[in-house]
Amino acid sequence: MKKKFETSLALKESYTDSLENYQMVLQNRTKFWDYIILTASNETQADVYRKQIEYRKNNKMLPTSVKFLVIADPEGKRVGSGGATLNCIKQMFEIEEDVSNKRILVIHSGGDSKRVPQYSFCGKLFSPVLREVNNRSSSLFDEIMIGLSILATKVPAGMTVCSGDVLVLFNALQADFYSNSAVAISIKEDVDHGQNHGVFLKDDDGKLLKFLHKKTAKYLNEVGAVDVKGNVDIDTGIVVLNHNLIKDLYNLIKDEPHKFINDKSRLSFYADFIYPLAKDSTLDNYYKEKSDGEFTDELKYCRGLLWGVLRKHTMGVVSFAPALFIHFGTTKELLNLQTIDFSKYKYLNWKKSINSNVTNSDYSVLNSYVDEHTSVGKNCFIEDCMLEGANQIGENCVLSNVWLENDVVPSNVVLHGLKLKNGKYVVRMYNVQDNPKENVWMSKMLDRPLWNANLFPECNSLKEAVKKTLAMHNTEKKTSLMESFNNAEANFLFEWKDFLANTINEKKFIDLVKKNQITQIDSIHLDNKTLTNLKNYAQKLDGSVLEEYSIKIRLYYALYKYLSKKEDCCDEAVECYTNCFKSVAYTNQYLEKHFFKEFDRLRLKKNCIKVELPIRINFAGGWSDTAPYCFENGGTVLNAAVLLNDSRPIIATIEKLNDNKIILESIDVGCYKEFTTIDELNISKDVLDMLALHKAALLACGIIKSGQTETLEDVCKRLGGGIKLTTKVQNIPKGSGLGTSSILAAACIKAIYQICDVKVTNSQICSRVLVAEQLMSTGGGWQDQIGAIYSGIKLVKTEKGLKQDFNVEKLNLSQDTIKELNSRLCLIYTGQRRLARNLLREVVGNYLCNENKTIEALNKIQSIAIQIKNALLNGDIDGFASLLNTHWELSQQIDKGCTNECIEKIFARIKHLTDGKMICGAGGGGFLYVILKKDVTKEDVARELDSAFEGGGIKVWAVNIDFN
Repeated sequence: MKKKFETSLALKESYTDSLENYQMVLQNRTKFWDYIILTASNETQADVYRKQIEYRKNNKMLPTSVKFLVIADPEGKRVGSGGATLNCIKQMFEIEEDVSNKRILVIHSGGDSKRVPQYSFCGKLFSPVLREVNNRSSSLFDEIMIGLSILATKVPAGMTVCSGDVLVLFNALQADFYSNSAVAISIKEDVDHGQNHGVFLKDDDGKLLKFLHKKTAKYLNEVGAVDVKGNVDIDTGIVVLNHNLIKDLYNLIKDEPHKFINDKSRLSFYADFIYPLAKDSTLDNYYKEKSDGEFTDELKYCRGLLWGVLRKHTMGVVSFAPALFIHFGTTKELLNLQTIDFSKYKYLNWKKSINSNVTNSDYSVLNSYVDEHTSVGKNCFIEDCMLEGANQIGENCVLSNVWLENDVVPSNVVLHGLKLKNGKYVVRMYNVQDNPKENVWMSKMLDRPLWNANLFPECNSLKEAVKKTLAMHNTEKKTSLMESFNNAEANFLFEWKDFLANTINEKKFIDLVKKNQITQIDSIHLDNKTLTNLKNYAQKLDGSVLEEYSIKIRLYYALYKYLSKKEDCCDEAVECYTNCFKSVAYTNQYLEKHFFKEFDRLRLKKNCIKVELPIRINFAGGWSDTAPYCFENGGTVLNAAVLLNDSRPIIATIEKLNDNKIILESIDVGCYKEFTTIDELNISKDVLDMLALHKAALLACGIIKSGQTETLEDVCKRLGGGIKLTTKVQNIPKGSGLGTSSILAAACIKAIYQICDVKVTNSQICSRVLVAEQLMSTGGGWQDQIGAIYSGIKLVKTEKGLKQDFNVEKLNLSQDTIKELNSRLCLIYTGQRRLARNLLREVVGNYLCNENKTIEALNKIQSIAIQIKNALLNGDIDGFASLLNTHWELSQQIDKGCTNECIEKIFARIKHLTDGKMICGAGGGGFLYVILKKDVTKEDVARELDSAFEGGGIKVWAVNIDFN
């Protein structure tokens, strides 16, 4: 176990070194390959490779100093890895007359990948690796770039050849590559593992003595290839050829390249190039070596000439330990690599989920969305997929490039989707264990290998192709693995990946919003199209349903937070911010459903009504009555109706007029206007409009119907006359924090119903005020109007829901408690004013972001409201005062702006006179109040404040609780 740990640690350090070196390569701060060549089986595959490289260049994942070439087998005929190598040498000399100072990397990646058909199209070279790069999964190609970055600084000029289906990790700093014409890189593995690979036997000088390809363990032991630890030097597929050797090979083929690069010779790089370089090799045995294809006269001819060239050169063997060799072979091997064997490579920063909404699963998922209702069995590998609805996926499945919706996939199945050049889609299905180039699948039905069998229907969409393939649908047009590979549309791979990436990010963004995790949105990249999709989605959500209302407001706020951090997105951020707080208010659909139809037959029955209301002082629970908190959680508030200077200062008067007009007047602000058209009366959201509250009251009661085609004359005829609505707030400054705006709306609404002789409950009036507040977009709660409409002290509770039903419990206090409370309750004006709108939005923003301190405080203040109720019922004014102090601390936790230097100085100046302190309303200005110590009078406080703040407007106001 200790040795395994030490090996993993060493490999992790080697990989870290390679990563750091590759970052320097990307910054052009160190040497790298001059050319990197990818071989391809045909031009279709080559086109995909070029697009893969271009994609990485565009995303700054490849160095700009390197020239990339993709070279396909001529005419799409398979020429073998050796023929492909000679083809690369030929084209390099056509590009560069002198390659003696060039470092060239050739990655052999031209196979059909028949054993892993899902990668036939993109090439096994670009099969995924469970590591994240630029918010995408890495690939074998990306890891080869990293793993061989240090090697590029160590090898001599010439050509280094490697296999595109193997990931090798080693420390290239350990060895010298300059003493031989060729150097083979090997790693130590146990002899059982070596039986399936090429094995090097070297002499005491480190030169290749024998090349043993797929020999038995017995044979390897007999020839001395096994060391004392039971290990052999296995071929990693990485071979370094110096420039003299590749020049000799070029001179051999330059006049008649077609004799070496063809599908008849089909030269193998490893059998035909490495074997002759071994010291103990013989020409007779060379002719017997197995090659990539059949042994032909053309192959014998090539081997005879190659022998003459290669025997002049020597090959060294450099063995690395510790090292890592991962073969990307069959579908089953890849599935095990991505799932069962995943834990072996965690030290390489491999992850089970990359660019997906899935976490903590029994399967691996890359660049895919998996619906929460989808069931996925153990040890599945899902890449580049969209799984919507209640899919059922069995165990040990591979899903690649498919779109499922409520489908059932049996265990041990591969589903892989492609788009064809004819515009159709095909989903290929086979067993995880299948080897399509050899096995016959469903042998009773087929007379040929699966690779060539026309089994898979061509469809108009990926979804349709999935369903028809799963059902083995009988259609006229079907295609095979081979045919679909040859006719695949190259651009589909990238368009589909981009679509998925954007869709996944969109869904992840929405999921974070639904989970109340807005603070995590910065980790998601959204392009402009996705941002537009999210805004459209938010707009379509029904704000009259609580679940969608909650998502809608948070989605808008999340978009505001995201856009506000992007350059040149200020206007879009403001738009989302505005839409958020528009949506926090009641929607028109909701108002139509619950309010506007309730009293749509109002008639003027009386000539004049005057309503006078007290103001309110909040004792506890304020903020829990505001939207959206109260809608989503319910609220709890304890407050009191109070008289100022023994009077009710909020006054609304409504008169019936004989003329078809409406007059609105606010005496305290000196605003008067006669309306003869309906249009201006429908506008109640202008913060500078001194008559917005009057208009909102008319709208909330149904006197005027928002969005209706009625004229003002129609309205007056319906009512039986015109209206004059006058308001007055006596001797209370603006921004007082005493709830005057909501109470004034309550007075207006009560007056409207009384003049129409409509019997309404106090609760209904308070609900209408809440509507009016939303219509004005001031975002107020419900405690202010309840505090004034209901006399005395009351505990008000609501359950969650967009329609707030008020449970009002009036406190029946003893006369002694009332007397003591009135004598010790001292109201103080700070001399400052503050508009609550911005305060509310700041607090709502913290709530929407699920800010822990805000949520905690909002929950606690409701508990304090109940505790204060109990204290008052027990006549415990001292206990009441102590709880107020706790509430004050929580209020500052909800909003630091509720206090300021002036407020703190006032509290500090009279600290010796008081037992409890609290602000009225949102704070930051307006009124505050204190509970005096016993035997302290309000006059004592007034004198103290006068002496400290002379001329500052800070003074004590006469206040008593209104129990009538």
